[in-house]
Amino acid sequence: MIEDIADFAAHPAVECDVCIVGSGPVGLAIAMEFEGTPVRVVILESGGDGYESEVEALSTIESVGQRRVHQSAVRRRIFGGTSSVWSGRCVPFSAMDLQTRSWIAHSGWPIQAEDLELYLQRAGRFLEVAPAIYDDRIWSHLGIAPPREAWDPSIFSTQVFQASVVKHSRSRHIPPPVDPGSTGLASLQHSGAPQAEDLGERSRVAIGASRNIRLILHAHATEVLTEPAGTRATGVAAKSIHGAHLRVHATDVVLSCGGIENARLLLLSNQVHANGLGNSHDQVGRYLQDHHYAPVGAITGGQAAKLRRRLGFRWFDYEGHRHVYMTAVSLSSQRQRESGLTRATLFPFEHYLRPAAIGSAKRVVQSLQDRDQPLA
Repeated sequence: MIEDIADFAAHPAVECDVCIVGSGPVGLAIAMEFEGTPVRVVILESGGDGYESEVEALSTIESVGQRRVHQSAVRRRIFGGTSSVWSGRCVPFSAMDLQTRSWIAHSGWPIQAEDLELYLQRAGRFLEVAPAIYDDRIWSHLGIAPPREAWDPSIFSTQVFQASVVKHSRSRHIPPPVDPGSTGLASLQHSGAPQAEDLGERSRVAIGASRNIRLILHAHATEVLTEPAGTRATGVAAKSIHGAHLRVHATDVVLSCGGIENARLLLLSNQVHANGLGNSHDQVGRYLQDHHYAPVGAITGGQAAKLRRRLGFRWFDYEGHRHVYMTAVSLSSQRQRESGLTRATLFPFEHYLRPAAIGSAKRVVQSLQDRDQPLA
């Protein structure tokens, strides 16, 4: 069922078993696990089913320090969340990503990579990607010979991304990022590759027909509710930018609105704990894995073509669908240890020095379409 927070004006309270804040990839993946079960699920989404500039303004931040990708490229308040504008690239954590590393303060997770293996195929089915192969096994999997000039394994290792790509007809238009410096992030739109999957658009029919999942749009979460001692969540308070209010009472609460918004909501939930929920050690929001970017170099001519063959897209037909793998190169675990570095991965973005006439015409048309989009 899909509703709007304004629909609850007469009775601004809802009871459920699980309240999920955010309808992006994580929120939808969790919600759809309960589809058809007796578990009552409520999803709160700050945006609507289309782009609304007034709602997007709630995500405004002041960014200082190193340059980061513009917020409109990696954060969207809309049904489907950032999957409405993402490039679709999917990759699991490596073993070292989760391990304690002596050269990185406070590193180490309470889980290991093998703990996640069980869930990779299930996540892949939700994202509609091909088998979970993300390393040098890719060559035999695709039935092609590996590159003749292998990477030095003490320095580099092969990293493979998969693309969650559209397998249906897209109907809604979402304005692209507004930062000219980040236009290359939509790399899947280069080289004739298909558009990335819009999980909100894909899930709309299933959630609309669901008997146990309720999606409530324009419900901007303002506080995680707790029992008097503040040790257990009991629900979420929400409101719209037009003043409608709603309280969702739940047995369990899931925050799935991204690193910045999750931290913001926990810090705002300070009715019992003055510093916010879960923040007794002042750590909430301290370890954001951000999207920094900067040009490293440019490769042109014959070398560019050679690099494209090595680090390009690979097409793979599987279970009646065409899938996309993208090969890349990462720092090896050995080099990370020796040099005290974190994992860095290199993959190409392609830019044309002279945009094709048809591409320029397309941008003009999209610009005119954007101008006609409702603002609220």
